[in-house]
Amino acid sequence: MADFAYKLICTDGEAKNDEILLIESEMPTVARFLRAHLNWSLASAMNEIDYTPEQPVFVEYFAAIAEMLDEQIFESKYQARSSWSLVESDFVVNEKAA
Repeated sequence: MADFAYKLICTDGEAKNDEILLIESEMPTVARFLRAHLNWSLASAMNEIDYTPEQPVFVEYFAAIAEMLDEQIFESKYQARSSWSLVESDFVVNEKAA
């Protein structure tokens, strides 16, 4: 497969400054998590979170975190509850070698 040059950088939280090199096949899971995290942050800023388990923004955010942990993109709960940014990487990961 093609080479892939993206990574996640932790911008805030217990895992601040951690970096995770990504492979292309992880992008759907990463995209889901980043969207869910943004929606959670926006809902929180607009005081729209009531912390009920059935609230869609709550359900999606925690499902996305679980998927990141299940696929071992995140190694710990500390990474899962931190804030991340997707950036281009100087290091290229070959899909076959990963």
